[in-house]
Amino acid sequence: MIDIEAVMADFAVRQAERQMQVAEEIQQLKVAILPRLQDAGIARVEIRFDGCGDSGAVEECACLDAAGAGIPCPDVTLLEGEADSVDRTGSREPQSLGQALEQLTYLALERHHPGWEDQRRCLRRIGDRCG
Repeated sequence: MIDIEAVMADFAVRQAERQMQVAEEIQQLKVAILPRLQDAGIARVEIRFDGCGDSGAVEECACLDAAGAGIPCPDVTLLEGEADSVDRTGSREPQSLGQALEQLTYLALERHHPGWEDQRRCLRRIGDRCG
């Protein structure tokens, strides 16, 4: 017989561990990303994502200057160890600034809007000042 209380207690522990891991990854990414955005004159980043259906996705990452004009995302690779991406096989590889922004978006959505990928709120936007 399944002990539902034990299952729920285990789930709560795993959720708490994941929340701590996400918070640490978000902080690591912010430390790596924000100086590069500021160096490129980027004052704001807007991320559009689609949360329709059973699988959400980041659709667009727009970088803006202080006047609101679009700026291309700098083609910069983060240094090894700064914000390594971990794929499902456990290998680590350096990532571009654009990839790091996308990873930060997924982590922030997971932390602040659980279940976002399965909502009927299509094409939402996250905007954040870079400074």
